[in-house]
Amino acid sequence: MKSKFGAAETTIINQDEFYKTEEVVEKIYHPAAVTLTEQEYYWSFDEKEAINIDQFKERILQESKVFKNVIIDGNMITEMDEIVELCDQIVVLTLDFVSF
Repeated sequence: MKSKFGAAETTIINQDEFYKTEEVVEKIYHPAAVTLTEQEYYWSFDEKEAINIDQFKERILQESKVFKNVIIDGNMITEMDEIVELCDQIVVLTLDFVSF
């Protein structure tokens, strides 16, 4: 039986490649941020709005024309309807430090 996920037929796209720049991402002002960033704010990179979804979607569409299997990696994928619509399957893995 031939494998469904041959290395030559598979590519991986990581959500982290599509973060917007600090100039565009929302700044959150909070007194506790000073201890973390030496500034009065931190960037809101933990929100889907910090991802350039259009570029992410375009890359998925391009890669799916070349590869049989496109694996999309990222912790916010299920929050982006435009990305979920492109998926045939969604597998969620949670690893703790002991397993890793």
